[in-house]
Amino acid sequence: MSTGSAWASTQVRLRLLASHPLILVGPILLLAALLGVGLWGVIEGANREAGRQHARALTDAREACNNLLHHLGALLLPTATLGTMITLHPTKEDLHVIWARAAVDALDQ
Repeated sequence: MSTGSAWASTQVRLRLLASHPLILVGPILLLAALLGVGLWGVIEGANREAGRQHARALTDAREACNNLLHHLGALLLPTATLGTMITLHPTKEDLHVIWARAAVDALDQ
């Protein structure tokens, strides 16, 4: 195909489109619809994934908080027990005997 005949063919197509512009409407509408649905799908998928990650992060944070509270409670129990024993028995001679028994009782629980 020569350059002249290619140009003539292009001119025929351009005249056809100029005389019947509705020829392009269908493909353009189809392209717009497909792009819109595709874009909506991507945005919706991203929003769902972000929601899932947010929920998981919230669950992980609550679990970490509960674990921390549990460990802090376990850490503070001997301190509170020692404080009570010192308040009830302020002499040092009695404290080691009571502490030994309290430690055994606490471990048995």
